[in-house]
Amino acid sequence: MTGYTPTPTDSARVGKSALWAQDHVPLQSFVTTEQAIASAKELWCHVIAAEVTADAKNLRNYKSPPAPLWQGESESSIAVVFWNEVVGVDHLILASVDAVVFISMQGHKESLNVGQTAAIFMWELG
Repeated sequence: MTGYTPTPTDSARVGKSALWAQDHVPLQSFVTTEQAIASAKELWCHVIAAEVTADAKNLRNYKSPPAPLWQGESESSIAVVFWNEVVGVDHLILASVDAVVFISMQGHKESLNVGQTAAIFMWELG
């Protein structure tokens, strides 16, 4: 988590609304998104951004690259950058990720609530 995203350590209300999931899911907070991306890459995570761009890959067809052989896993871990749904992912952040991936949508709208987007990404990537 970065920026102004509240964390359970900031507010007991956040923990309560998450039903205290932070007791079972490790969380880490960063001052900047760049720091979060750097940390994920140090852990050999493939970092993708959820955004619509001309060269973005469709989430339904997206496959993460294989993990490094020494990791002993068949797929690499993935970190996903979600941003404000009004302004989209900053262009400097897009330049620093490994891939940009979008959710295929019908109709005229091109954005979803960030919570809905995260849920769809977790389902498709899970």
